[in-house]
Amino acid sequence: MSHNVSDLSGTSHWEGAKTVGVIVSYRKEKGKISNELYYRYYISSAPVFAGLRHIAFNQLKAETSFSKGMPAK
Repeated sequence: MSHNVSDLSGTSHWEGAKTVGVIVSYRKEKGKISNELYYRYYISSAPVFAGLRHIAFNQLKAETSFSKGMPAK
């Protein structure tokens, strides 16, 4: 997550953007993990992390392959 969007090229049309984030994920099917990573980029005009934190917690709660608690995940 970055609050300095001026460092990114081609962002002049993102007027009012305050934060930029990327989520890197992979696919797991039938117990086999894909070698391919998937990147999803998000921009926001909000300067806070609450939305991203909410998404991250939901993803961690849904993860069942690691049976430890939230702090360990």
